[in-house]
Amino acid sequence: MSSSWYGSTISQSQITRRLGGARERARIVAILSQEHFASRSTLGRRICREFSFLDTTGRPQLAGGMKALSALAEREPDIVLPAARAPAVDNRPHLLAPGVPEPEEVPEHPASIRGLVLTVVTSPSDRAVWNTLIAHEHPHGLTTFAGCQVRYLIGSAHGWLGAAGFSAAALRCAARDRWMAWSDEQRRDHLTG
Repeated sequence: MSSSWYGSTISQSQITRRLGGARERARIVAILSQEHFASRSTLGRRICREFSFLDTTGRPQLAGGMKALSALAEREPDIVLPAARAPAVDNRPHLLAPGVPEPEEVPEHPASIRGLVLTVVTSPSDRAVWNTLIAHEHPHGLTTFAGCQVRYLIGSAHGWLGAAGFSAAALRCAARDRWMAWSDEQRRDHLTG
């Protein structure tokens, strides 16, 4: 039942549509009844090979295959996946449950702030404070950074006053490069400078 999709990466919607066909569902049920799978990922690799869900290097598109297979198992009682071995990793940023305490008695003039300090965020506890401040105080909330990045906390004797973060510029961005009138050489110099 294999097809010749090898050589180009298949989109998630294509994988989902393909596994939704009656013949494909019947084949999955047959595979599950005839073979033993110790884990969901082993089953996922088998299904990716069966239906040629492979990337351009020939590796199984496991994430896409498993997502479609899990959705199919929720709808089809005949498709029973092996028990999950471990809970999925929670990649959500850690936030402080009570929030960050408000700073107290902050003077109006910045020169009067006592114990002003800029801290590079390196520890998990500082990262939780940074995440919480950004999530609650930034107009766009907490978003992810791409590429190289650095985060700072602004502290004082009055408490945490703020947070700042910076990430590397995109190496290529046609709209920016046109607006800046950068040649390829200038772009390289400015971004790697």
